[in-house]
Amino acid sequence: MLGHVPLRLEVQYRMNPALSEFPSNMFYEGSLQDGVTVEDRLIKNSTFPWPVQDIPSMFWANYGKEEISGSGSSFLNRVEAMRVEKVVNRLFEDGVKGDQIGIITPYEGQQSFVTRYLATNATQTQYKDEYLSIEVASVDAFQGREKDFIILSCVRANEAQVIGFLRDPRRLNVALTRAKYGMIVLGNPRTLSRNPLWNHLLVHYRERGCLVEGLLENLQMCTVKLDFKAGANTHTSYKQDSPTPSNFSANEFNSEATSMISSNFYSRLSQLDQDYLKQKQHQSHDMNDDDIKSITSSFAAGFNL
Repeated sequence: MLGHVPLRLEVQYRMNPALSEFPSNMFYEGSLQDGVTVEDRLIKNSTFPWPVQDIPSMFWANYGKEEISGSGSSFLNRVEAMRVEKVVNRLFEDGVKGDQIGIITPYEGQQSFVTRYLATNATQTQYKDEYLSIEVASVDAFQGREKDFIILSCVRANEAQVIGFLRDPRRLNVALTRAKYGMIVLGNPRTLSRNPLWNHLLVHYRERGCLVEGLLENLQMCTVKLDFKAGANTHTSYKQDSPTPSNFSANEFNSEATSMISSNFYSRLSQLDQDYLKQKQHQSHDMNDDDIKSITSSFAAGFNL
């Protein structure tokens, strides 16, 4: 508005290029360039069971159910927590240190449960000190930071396909761009695939042979049907200065907040995404504390997560 031309920093020096491909296409209109090479972000002699050896990233499908946490206002997923520990232990076997690993989860209940679970298992292994040095935190806590390896626990797994915090594209962008060497996403594809953004991500992993299920030492290609049609276009762009329409129904915006939103946002979405969002806006939505925190923190940050 003041006539200043914004400058986007388009060269990233953090991620293995295999990790930057999806964020570049989805959030930066394909303009993100890599200032590092695959060789710069390669763990030599690694034995970690990546589905595709030269792509240090995967979506590991998990089918454990979400639960209400002890606080009564958040969620946890025990199966994902146990599998997070298996990934961590496998990274330790590769010589990775605890302070090189970050575990991201959007739910306080899962953060507390994973922290306790790792502390309990730390007493039963030679990697005790390493377990205790792992950071388990929210997406927002990792804003502007990095770790060599990131494990993202999505938590949500329900028949109603409600995904709460996970609907926010800015938070997904942050979560997917913290890792330097490797990225592991744990989630329920059946629940997540009905959201257009997550469907794009799942299709991206499947097309590269990195959408897997089963035991960590015997991973198989995941056969879950990704039937949300918008997922067929993996290059739909969600720009950083845009709000998250799927995070808020129409009656959750007041007039002041609405004035902050770019009027041409919807023109940047595919027609399929628009139809989906319009349908979701007409559905009732009971917000829990995590949803309220997501909304308020988004406004507080001026939609600049």
